[in-house]
Amino acid sequence: SAGFTHIRIQTHGMHLGRVDYADRLIEAGIDEFFVSVAGSDRESHDRITQVSGAWDKMMQGLVHLDQYDHVKIITNSVVTTQSYMLLPNMVDALSHLKRLVQMEFWCYFPMAVQDTKDLAANNLDILPFLKQAILKCRASNLFTEVKNFPECLLADLSDSLVNAQPTLFIDPDF
Repeated sequence: SAGFTHIRIQTHGMHLGRVDYADRLIEAGIDEFFVSVAGSDRESHDRITQVSGAWDKMMQGLVHLDQYDHVKIITNSVVTTQSYMLLPNMVDALSHLKRLVQMEFWCYFPMAVQDTKDLAANNLDILPFLKQAILKCRASNLFTEVKNFPECLLADLSDSLVNAQPTLFIDPDF
């Protein structure tokens, strides 16, 4: 009723496991769910998010959303020292979802002078796992976006690299 033809929500996905809540979001007009996925299974996802049960709730919600023909699911995974080796298995764990249209892999870089959390992985360590994940996505007809990674290392897969970002404006009152 506000004139929007497309509405995306970004979420960690845990509340989507409450199907009544997920249904209310869809009834309100949400047609695209941008869901953060930290691991490739219950153990890794819950360990990285530090939330017990996060994977199960997220997956329950994704499976529920999968029944809606007009819904699109996009995943967002931050590539860190804790997760880069899980990328191909993430694709395997999620590619059965019919509404999954895209997987994004954002390579972490600290927003400070020092990486005090030791999360920034070496690009050469990431590379074989990232390439395998991209190829698995392509085999499953999933669009892939890679962020913050050297184009020269991706070589023939560099068309997956999308580093452009829209300009962010924050209202001064915020």
